[in-house]
Amino acid sequence: MWWKKAMPDFWKSADAHLTERTENGWLAVTDDYLRAYYTRPELHPVEGFCAGEHTLFEKLMAAPRVEVDASEIEAIIDEDAADSYRFMWKGPMRRFSRARLRPCRP
Repeated sequence: MWWKKAMPDFWKSADAHLTERTENGWLAVTDDYLRAYYTRPELHPVEGFCAGEHTLFEKLMAAPRVEVDASEIEAIIDEDAADSYRFMWKGPMRRFSRARLRPCRP
């Protein structure tokens, strides 16, 4: 039966391999999934960015679900980078870190 054969991992680029399956078949966001998300270009600091941004990024890499204080974001000199962190921590990441993702069913 063709549908029982192992399917290729179509969702590798979406980092689905970094999630864990729950008892009900949903996908739980893991710390490794969050680390991969934090390395997105909008959040990952590059050479030449301020110490505040690098410090916050390293904190998130060590403990991806840690609370981020507003003063840590204010320590980021680049206003665009600070805005990206503010946006992420006002809601999406706070909810996302506790999320359960519905699995894609064939």
